[in-house]
Order: sequence, then C-alpha cells, then structure tokens
Amino acid sequence: MKIARVAAYSVNPRLTLDILPKKTETAQGFTRSQKIVGMAAAFNVPFANGGGWPYENMHLVAGAANGTLVEFHYMATEACKSIFDGLPEPKDGFFEMSMKPGLGYTLNRDKLKDVLSPKGD
Repeated sequence: MKIARVAAYSVNPRLTLDILPKKTETAQGFTRSQKIVGMAAAFNVPFANGGGWPYENMHLVAGAANGTLVEFHYMATEACKSIFDGLPEPKDGFFEMSMKPGLGYTLNRDKLKDVLSPKGD
C-alpha cells in the first residue's frame, strides 16, 4: 500500500496513492483540508487523518465521502483530555460523534490554567 504526504493544494494526477493522509493542523484549518480532501475524492483517493489529533480531525473524516479512518495516538489524546471536556471515548474501535454545536467538546479553562502553570504554584 502506498501512502504519501501531499502538500496543500497539490494532488498530482500522475502520483499513485492508495490513501491520502491529511490532518487539519498541517493544512492550516478545516477549509483548506476540505479542499485537499475534495481533490483527492476527484481522483477516487480515500483519505485518513495521519499523525493523531483525532478529536480535531474526526469531523473532517466523517464529513467526507472518501473519509476512512481516524488515527488515535496516546500522547495526542491524553493532551486533549487534559484540557477539554466532553470528548468522545472510543468503544470497540468506534466512537459516536457528538450532536453538540461546533466540535462537540469544550475547552476547560481551569484545566488549561493547571496545565500551563508551573508546578509548585
């Protein structure tokens, strides 16, 4: 299986890909990510988010016809859990998307202060 990283706004029709790995952080947001994923769909190329950060990328994957898998990395998920409330928990390899507005989870400012403050204060 060939997997390649593709720069924003460049899906080369001569490039052979089995899966396009994409995530919102490296594409600089949801709008640009949707454009990249749309170009991949035009060439019948599925995509999955690569590199973790599942909570930020699950909406992109679920919202596209050519979306496939969401990658869970321990450090990324634990980092998110340390500052966000309402994150979905995977069960049997799947998780249910929230019906709440936005991304479906909220920033807990108290947790963020704890994470950002030097220990011992």
